[in-house]
Amino acid sequence: MAGSTLTAAALAFAVLILGATGGAGGGAGGPTRRRPSGAGSGASVGHPTAGRLSTGAPANQDFYTGPGAWCTLAPRSRYLPAWSGCVTARIADVFGNGSKDLVLTYSRLGHTSVGEQPAVGKHGSAAKLYRGEQAMLRIITPVGRMSTTPIRYTFAASSRAKPQVERAFSAAIVAAAHVRTVPGEEIFLQIQSTSSGSIVEGYGAYRGRLVPAGALLGDGGDSGAQSSFQCVAGNPPHVIQHAYVLLQGIKVLHGITIYGRWQVTTTTYAWRGPRLVQISQSTAKRLLAPNDSIGSGCTRGVT
Repeated sequence: MAGSTLTAAALAFAVLILGATGGAGGGAGGPTRRRPSGAGSGASVGHPTAGRLSTGAPANQDFYTGPGAWCTLAPRSRYLPAWSGCVTARIADVFGNGSKDLVLTYSRLGHTSVGEQPAVGKHGSAAKLYRGEQAMLRIITPVGRMSTTPIRYTFAASSRAKPQVERAFSAAIVAAAHVRTVPGEEIFLQIQSTSSGSIVEGYGAYRGRLVPAGALLGDGGDSGAQSSFQCVAGNPPHVIQHAYVLLQGIKVLHGITIYGRWQVTTTTYAWRGPRLVQISQSTAKRLLAPNDSIGSGCTRGVT
């Protein structure tokens, strides 16, 4: 996968600084060589063409997240600007008022082709691929109100390293669920994926917008570095992050999950309004086979 390897230890020092909005929908997005039409891009608030959100909502595309991501142009849609790709979409009640909001992630694409996607099926044709340059988040309410924000985050490899501001080249919605005590569903967004796992950020509604929770979470990984997180009910609700580093493997159970002796760093966050605040962290050495996926309480069956 594209992007530099991010270790489990580094996740504790990464902080998301910009972002707002998440998503729901389904289906594989078909490529096109025509320039799609739609509302303008960039940080903005506006009103797209009137119409039901269930009509013409963008379909999901297949792509990797992170630097070097590329994909085909998204089909024409009134909900996307021209030269958009790397699209994911969800329908979710993000404000808790019973409405069906359309939440999108997409990338602004460069205009120079970087190759072709092979034809699929007997009657398919190859489609040009374009590099993702900036990931965007967009939410559109049933009455047509729209807000859009570029996704950027700050990463530091250690507590002593100077933080670096990075832009997300592509992003994908991986889960949605009601995990806080206030009405509405939270959106979990993957903003980076490497061999050491994915970096995920939660988003919640605040004053009419979706805002980032502020803590980067990890799930997945390779044989020697894995991570997962779970959402736990309470007052306030918590998110518990587990980061695993293999010390001595004993037996491969399936795929790359190894039963062995692991060093497990557990970080607990509490929801305070729309933000996740770290309240504790501990490290232990245990004999186990780690859970390396988004856990119970964080999903609505849409991953």
